[in-house]
Amino acid sequence: MDDFDILLLLFLLQEREDDSQEILTVASALSEEADGGTRRLGRELVRQKVISSQELRDSLKRIAEFLNDHQWNESHAISEWIGALPKSLRKDLWQRLPTLPWHVGADSEFGGLRDEEPFAKGGLGQIWKVREDPTGRTVLVKQMLPELIENEALFERFITEGRITAQLEHPNIVPVYRVAQHAHGIPPYYVMRWIQGTTLEDEITAFHQAEMTLSDRRLRLRNLVQRLVNICEAVAFAHSRRIVHRDIKPSNVIIGDYGETHLLDWGLAKVLDTTTEPPSEAEVVAEPSSQGTMQGTRIGSPLWMAPEQARGDNANVDERSDIYGLGATLFTILTGKSPHTLGRSLMLPQVLEAIQLEPTPRASDYAADTPKALEAICAKALSKDPDERYPSAKELVSDLEHWLTHEPVSALPEPWVRRLARYAIAHPTPSAILGGLVQALFVCFVTIVTVYVVIFLQLRSFSARILDERSGIQERTIQENMTRLERDLAFIGQLDRVSELFQGRGRPIGHEGDETLIPFLRDRPRYDAAYLLERDAKGKLAPIWAFTQRDGALPPERVESMNLEQPWTTCLKRFVHQVKPHPILCMIAPNHDDREPGRLDVYAIASVRRDGVHLGYIVMKLDLRGMFSRALGIHPFAAIAMSDLKGHIMFWQDGDRVSADAAAKALEDFPTLFRILQEQGKGEHTTWDYFGKFIIRAERIPFVFGGESDRIVLITVVDISQTHATEIVLGPLIGAMLCGLIMILLASFLVWKFLRSLMY
Repeated sequence: MDDFDILLLLFLLQEREDDSQEILTVASALSEEADGGTRRLGRELVRQKVISSQELRDSLKRIAEFLNDHQWNESHAISEWIGALPKSLRKDLWQRLPTLPWHVGADSEFGGLRDEEPFAKGGLGQIWKVREDPTGRTVLVKQMLPELIENEALFERFITEGRITAQLEHPNIVPVYRVAQHAHGIPPYYVMRWIQGTTLEDEITAFHQAEMTLSDRRLRLRNLVQRLVNICEAVAFAHSRRIVHRDIKPSNVIIGDYGETHLLDWGLAKVLDTTTEPPSEAEVVAEPSSQGTMQGTRIGSPLWMAPEQARGDNANVDERSDIYGLGATLFTILTGKSPHTLGRSLMLPQVLEAIQLEPTPRASDYAADTPKALEAICAKALSKDPDERYPSAKELVSDLEHWLTHEPVSALPEPWVRRLARYAIAHPTPSAILGGLVQALFVCFVTIVTVYVVIFLQLRSFSARILDERSGIQERTIQENMTRLERDLAFIGQLDRVSELFQGRGRPIGHEGDETLIPFLRDRPRYDAAYLLERDAKGKLAPIWAFTQRDGALPPERVESMNLEQPWTTCLKRFVHQVKPHPILCMIAPNHDDREPGRLDVYAIASVRRDGVHLGYIVMKLDLRGMFSRALGIHPFAAIAMSDLKGHIMFWQDGDRVSADAAAKALEDFPTLFRILQEQGKGEHTTWDYFGKFIIRAERIPFVFGGESDRIVLITVVDISQTHATEIVLGPLIGAMLCGLIMILLASFLVWKFLRSLMY
C-alpha cells in the first residue's frame, strides 16, 4: 500500500470504529497478496460491502480537503491520525499489518520492501526476511514488537540499538543500512544485512557431538578459535567507540556459509560515560533456565555474564565485562558447557549465586585434551576480579593469535622445552635440519663414549692381569726381605766389633782395621741410621754409639748424651720388657698421630747378646725404599706405594711415566679405600673412575718378622692415560665423525636451498 491507501485506512478506522475489525481484515488480506496494486483498498472495501461507493467518495473527498489544508503533507497526516487512534485499535493495526510502517511516508523513498517472511523473534522485536526494491537484494528487517511500543524506555532502547549497530562499521558487525523512526505509536524498525549461516552455539554443539580424528578435532578447534578472534576484533572496535556489548554469548554470533563471522544483538549495548540503562521494572525475557537475555537490575545473559553484572553493579560494568563474556564463550568452545552451570540444571537464582561465589572453573577439568595455553587464556579472561582480566580486547586477541601461530602467550609462562617445541612447529625446515644434526651429534657422542668405555675396560682387565701376576712375586719378595732383615740384625749382634763397642765404652774407636760393622752397614742401603744402647748402673737406657747415613756412609759417633724422647723410644721400652725378646718392627708416624694418614717411619729393634750375656740393644731406622724397590720393580704406567692399614705411607716408588706426586693426589680422591681394606678380612680392593684416568688397586700383604705375623698394604696406581690407547683409537674416530657431520650439514643446507627454490 502507498501513503494514500494508508491515509484511507486510518481515516476509515477513525470514522467507522465499529467496522474497524472488518476494515483491518480486508487491509490485511490485501497486503498479503503478491499482486496488491495501488489504491485498491477502497475498491476492495466496496466490493466486500464493508462501505458503499458513496461512502468511499465522501471519504476520499474529506481526505483531499485535509491534505489541501496541510499543504499535502501525507506523512504529517499519517502521524496525526495514528496518534488519534485508541491504543487498543492501534495495537490491532500493528498486529494485523506489521509491515505497514515500512510504507509510511519517507520510508518508501528508500525502496520498497517486498516478499516479507518471518525470520526470527527476539525479546524486543520481530525479524523479517524481505527483498529490497529496486536493488533486489535480500535484507533483514528488525521491527519492534507492537505490544512494547507504548513503553517509552524500551522504545528508546530499540532505537539506540539500531543507531549503535549502524555506527559500528566493522567487518565482523552486521551492517545496518537504515534506521526508521516514526512518531510515537508507530513501531520503529531498521534494515540490516542478511547473512546465511548458523550460530556459533550450533557450531560448538556440533563440534562436541561429532566423532572425528584427533587431527580433525584440532583443526575444528582452531577454526572456532579463529571465529572468536574475529568477534574479539569487533568488540575491540566497539570499545574504541566507548561502547560495551554486555550480552556476548555463542548464540549472538553468526557464522556465515562463506567464512563471515558477525556479532549480533547490540540491544543491551551501553555507551560508557552515560547513565542510560533499561528500566528496573522491565521483565526477564527468558526461560527459567536463564539461557536468554535478562533486562532490568541485572543486564545480560546469566550463563555468560560477568560477576559484576550478576550483582547488578551496572556502574562498574565496562570493557572488562565484555572480556569476561568472551572468556565464557571460549570456555564453551573448549568444553561445550557454560562456565556457570557446567552442565548442571540450575534455576536463575542458583546461576547468579554460582557466578559470584564459585571459583573460576578450569577447562581441563571438563575437557582433558584442552591445550594448556588456551586454558590459561580462558582462566585469565574469566577472573572474578576485573583487574585480573585482560585490560583490553586487543590483548586477548594478541594471546589468541599467538596460540594460533604456535607462539607463547602472556597468560602462560612456558618452560624452555615447550618454547623449543613451539619453535620447531613454526619453523619446520631449519628445525628438521638442526634436529638431524643433534641426533647425529648424539650418535657420535654415544659411539665415542662406548668406545672409550670399552677401551678403558680392556685396559683395566689387562692391568689387573699384570698386577695379579706380580702380586705373588711381590709377596714372596717382601717376605724374603723381612727374613733377610731379621738375619742381618742377628748377624750384627754377633759381630766382635759390636761387642767391643759395648765393652769398650769410653775408649776411642778408630777406623783403621774396622772391617766388620761399618762396611756391613755401608753395604746395606736398607738402613738410614743405627743406635747402640745399654743400661747404665742405675738400670736406665743410655745410648753409646750412633751411625747416621751421610753421603752414602755410616760414620760412628760416640754419644755422650742423647735425648731419649725419640719416635722409637716407646717401642724400645716395650721391647725391653719382653720375656723372650725377638726382633720387632716399629712403624711410627712422625706427627705421632696414628689417626691421620701421612708418612710413616719404620724401625727394627733387636737385643745384642754375647756368650749368653746381654750387652745392650740396637735400633735400626729402615729405608724401605732401598729394601723393596728392586722387589717391587718399576711399572711402566703405575706408581707403587707401601703403607699400613691406617693409610700411613711408608714410601712411594715412581713409575716410568707416572710420578709419585700424581699418584698420591689420585689416592686422595678415594678416602674410603683404607676403611674398606680394614673391614675386609682378606683380599683386595680395586677402584676406578670411567671419566678419570687412574685405576687404584690395594691389597694386604702378610709377612712374618721376629716370629710374629703382620700385614702391610701394597698400593698400585695405574695411569691409563699414559698408555695412549684412547688417543690412538679415538683420535681418528672423532676426526672421521666430524668430517661426516660437516658433510651432513653441507648436504642439508643444499637440500634446503633446493626446496626453497622450488617454492619461489
